[in-house]
Amino acid sequence: MLNTFDISYKNIRKIALPIILGLVAQNIINVVDTIFLAHVGEIALGVGALGGLYYFVFIIFGFGFGTGVQIMIGRRNGEENYSEIGKIFSHSIYIMLIMGLLLFSLLIFLSDNILDTIINNETLGSETKHFMAYRRWGILFAYVNIVFRAFFVGVLRTRILIYSTLLMTIINIIFDYGLIFGALGMPEIGIAGAALASVFAEISATVFLMIWSVLKIDNRKYALFKFVKPNFELAKSLVRLSGPVMIQNFVSFGAWFIFFLIIEKIGAHELAVSNIIRSIYMVLMIPVWGLSSAASSMVSNLMGSGEYEKIIPVIKKIAFLSLSITLLIVLGYIFIPEKVIGLYTPDTGLIEATIPVLHIITFALILLSVSSIIFNGISGTGKTMLALLIEVVTISIYIFGVYYMGLVLNLPIRWVWSVEVIYFFILGILSALYFYKYNWRSVKIK
Repeated sequence: MLNTFDISYKNIRKIALPIILGLVAQNIINVVDTIFLAHVGEIALGVGALGGLYYFVFIIFGFGFGTGVQIMIGRRNGEENYSEIGKIFSHSIYIMLIMGLLLFSLLIFLSDNILDTIINNETLGSETKHFMAYRRWGILFAYVNIVFRAFFVGVLRTRILIYSTLLMTIINIIFDYGLIFGALGMPEIGIAGAALASVFAEISATVFLMIWSVLKIDNRKYALFKFVKPNFELAKSLVRLSGPVMIQNFVSFGAWFIFFLIIEKIGAHELAVSNIIRSIYMVLMIPVWGLSSAASSMVSNLMGSGEYEKIIPVIKKIAFLSLSITLLIVLGYIFIPEKVIGLYTPDTGLIEATIPVLHIITFALILLSVSSIIFNGISGTGKTMLALLIEVVTISIYIFGVYYMGLVLNLPIRWVWSVEVIYFFILGILSALYFYKYNWRSVKIK
């Protein structure tokens, strides 16, 4: 007899809060990078935006695979099939290391050519290539960290994520400050220092998670580190489940990279404004991301335990929490935009140009707080291919809107950012239709 699954607000907070706090620490890294680079100059800000997003396009494959791993582990956890979880973990490590090595090779041999093709500004392109020469060394460690995160979220033991990302944050801040400005006895290497600091942070998290898992996880229960002989049927199942999510994430964040490439063609000033907004936006989205991850995992566990009648109520509860927290955040900053933006730059002209865009993303954030929860619920049911289809439709509209407003109509930057509002509105509507029109209860994961 499977245990009944608790969908109370208390349990939702228990699962989601560590994920949120972990994401807070993770995004402090992005904020600190942006703040430090803003004091170097507008070119450095542009490199931080393009280099960071370019690297993330490669990392996003790992995040997509990790989401599939999390869904499968959550399903097995709901079924109380614990020994199978260790096999899933082992095969995920195998696949991630292979994928990471392939992408690392691509970053070594083809990255400069790709950047030369997509970046017009010669100085910006040169500095971005220099940034990536250091940043690429973190990709294997990032991929291993993603598998550990998928395990802990899938089995609903999320507290460890606070400690690992807190460690990452501390390491990153120390090396950011030291390597960018030549402080703390370290060499001054400028923009490349931000890249190298992030690599050190990823390595520290990998070491910490491995040690913690050996000491704290019941290996007899989960068989986490047995690293069994490869089973190609299991590997195929993981790829089949994760593949659409990998493509979905690539499409989603690839679209954001294209967005910044379009902004770069509009002008360096607009790119600096957008990089500040990107950093603020990512911080504001933290609670939504954490609750979305919790929604996916809780839905997956409920599917595994066969408690289908609880799935719609848990999505509604998580969406209500997400909206409530978002509205509180909005009330916290909407009346003091100058002070929020002033954390990133002392340039009054840049602050004035950024304020209207901050108002636009406030509306987008409110829509995101609900639509993201429902959308991640689709993946939680195991219907990852349909989630990909919804993403492709909405992203196509998004890219067209950004291109048309930015390069055809030459509208101000705030109107280009308004496409975010349209994107999240359509995403929410299509996701809600899935739960009310589709027979999602019959979805199986082999």
